[in-house]
Amino acid sequence: MSKLEGTSKNIPLLYRIVTPCILACITALTYYPSLHYDFQFDDIANIQKHFLIRHYTFKNLFFTGARWISYWLNAIHYSIGKFDPFSFRVGSLIIHSINGVLLFFFILFALSHSKGNNFFKRHAALIATITAMLFLLHPVQTQTVSYVIQGQLEGLACMAILAMALTFLHYCYNPSDTKQYALLALLVALAFTSCGTKEIAFISPFLIILVDWFFVAHGSWHSLKKRLWLHGLLFTIITSVYLYFLKPSFFTDIFFLKMTAKNNIGNMITERPSQSISPWMFFISQFKVILHYIGIFIWPFNISVEYDWVLVRGFFAWDCFFPFLKH
Repeated sequence: MSKLEGTSKNIPLLYRIVTPCILACITALTYYPSLHYDFQFDDIANIQKHFLIRHYTFKNLFFTGARWISYWLNAIHYSIGKFDPFSFRVGSLIIHSINGVLLFFFILFALSHSKGNNFFKRHAALIATITAMLFLLHPVQTQTVSYVIQGQLEGLACMAILAMALTFLHYCYNPSDTKQYALLALLVALAFTSCGTKEIAFISPFLIILVDWFFVAHGSWHSLKKRLWLHGLLFTIITSVYLYFLKPSFFTDIFFLKMTAKNNIGNMITERPSQSISPWMFFISQFKVILHYIGIFIWPFNISVEYDWVLVRGFFAWDCFFPFLKH
């Protein structure tokens, strides 16, 4: 096993404990008024009109699909208050708060182990606090709390990925063989678990490589290649599980741009209701979407919980080409 000597940051233990608690409390107070709001958008179809929610149990859901954890959580919330949105929203708030705390500790640990005595290392605590606060309280982030299904799916996937990244950092910087074995087992367990959150968790092995490159290897290929076996293990685990859940045809259709979709009722994003949504048109339509989200992060006013983005007509259409140039 590779053991990296990490430099410790002289950050008081009290700060590491109190700061996340304060952030979580502020988040809870901020979102408290919304906890009794009614269900929104996909919440209705996936909760109120999802008949099997009444009968789901952990036993009959375990490892049955790429989103089985969300279904299980919905079943728990239903058993608590039936279709009262309060329990569901409290669950989303808890997930969101945990993600903010994980982000705080990830940035704090990653920056405090930077090479040399640079700006980021000297101000690791402040940067971690501000970043976590923005993540938890920025208006763009409200969707993961006010939109129950999104909070469970994207929120759970984010939680799994952040937990994997933090565990990976501790594994790399821990000199104890015993602790490394325990952290490795935890990392593998998190990889398996992430496959039950949402399909976007498939990118986690690639994100862990980036974490390694910037925060562990510090741009050194010689250092990175010592852990290629670990990255290969994570990739093998997650790819195998998703191949089991989604079947190989799912991935071949995506990679060869063969997968198409239809408009949802009340959410038409093509010029004609009967028009199919092709992978290429969907991809080139993302330039304006990304540009918009960057804009509302800087100026978060008059924003919407869910945007119905109409697909562009082609690459040289103004709403595709100009946002593309700005990237």
